[in-house]
Amino acid sequence: MRYFIIIALLLIDQFSKYLATLGLKYKESIEIIPNILRLEYVENTGAAFGIMKNAQIIFIILTISFVVIGAIYYEKKIKQQKNKMYNIIYILIMAGAIGNLIDRILNKYVVDFISFYGINYPVFNIADSYICIACVALGIMVIRHPEGEVTTK
Repeated sequence: MRYFIIIALLLIDQFSKYLATLGLKYKESIEIIPNILRLEYVENTGAAFGIMKNAQIIFIILTISFVVIGAIYYEKKIKQQKNKMYNIIYILIMAGAIGNLIDRILNKYVVDFISFYGINYPVFNIADSYICIACVALGIMVIRHPEGEVTTK
């Protein structure tokens, strides 16, 4: 079931990037919420916040390594715990990592298109959102259960 959800999330991410490319590339940004949220096409050749521009091969190698190690860790540790929250976190992180990996392999850049302005936040995409939500959830889990004793099923 988790692989079906990862694939569904990947399809949502890739379809949103496809629509962003069709509707925003070579065009002005579209304001959704005045002075807060707009859609703006950006080809990001770097990592988060645009760091390490044009290091695609490094990002591809790191992401593939992360996905493989994450899958192995999931099978050996997380799967046995049968904890729903950790499963959700795993699904979101994998979908986000693979979604941006697909872009890096196919395009040599990641398509970003969601922009909050006025708060100087970088342009991002749906895959980035998956990863951020997972990291916040993981942080909450660690704070609530610092010894790793999680019994929620």
